[in-house]
Amino acid sequence: MTARDFARLLIKLMGLFVLAMTLVQATQAISYLPGYLNQTSLFSALAIYFVQLMANALIGWFLYKSDSLIADKVLFADEGNDRAGSLHFGKAEEVLLSVLGINLTAYGLIGLTRTLGYTVSSTPEHPVVSSETLWHTFLIPSIAQVLVGLLIFLSSRGLVVLRHHFLDLRDKTRELGADK
Repeated sequence: MTARDFARLLIKLMGLFVLAMTLVQATQAISYLPGYLNQTSLFSALAIYFVQLMANALIGWFLYKSDSLIADKVLFADEGNDRAGSLHFGKAEEVLLSVLGINLTAYGLIGLTRTLGYTVSSTPEHPVVSSETLWHTFLIPSIAQVLVGLLIFLSSRGLVVLRHHFLDLRDKTRELGADK
């Protein structure tokens, strides 16, 4: 298995996971819908549930169908013909961190669509959630998740190199202690 194949497999798996979670959330939304309609309008219910479910489905489908594009253009863009190289531990760590970053970013974007749904469905007379709850519970964590995901994704190679430098330093320190 090449590093590119490993990345594609993980991206497809992540897309399928997002799609599966969308189905679970859709069944929950359907079960909550009658009670929610007693409290608010159909538009509010659709804005809260439908917007988020559509975002989940689109992100999951994109990840599943675009695994080659993401692997080639994003993860292995600067490696030229080395894409078919064999998978070694350091490259596997880099791919795992990159995919983790993509996953965090995807779920942060899904959280932002949830926030959008709550914002669209709220009116000053009938807020679905308070602005403080919206800000602290939905918006700030979603933005943080997107930023942390992008940071991990963009710095995955550097994080792996840094980790290996720390491990080498630890091993050298242990050797010096054993020599005494």
